[in-house]
Amino acid sequence: MKKETIYSDAALDTLFEALTKKFGAHHTWDNRHYPSLKKKEAYQSFCEQFHQLIGNKSYRATRMVVQAAIINSPKSRLHIAARYFAVKNGFIKIEKEAK
Repeated sequence: MKKETIYSDAALDTLFEALTKKFGAHHTWDNRHYPSLKKKEAYQSFCEQFHQLIGNKSYRATRMVVQAAIINSPKSRLHIAARYFAVKNGFIKIEKEAK
């Protein structure tokens, strides 16, 4: 039986689309964990609003999903899906390795 997740594909797609529109691609951020000191509170507010929208219990989970997409170390379906939707929406870029 398939385990249900609050972070469905639709939720992840919406998250990374909105995140990229509001704060830009991750490579433009001043800090690995938030866009800049000036935008840190706005980013936290964004995460709080998003977690309420999808019915999650903690805004920290939304921040963890964003970090999971950034780190190239897939450990679960959620990590892989988060990374996919982050790339799809332009939040992160994957550079091709030189051969």
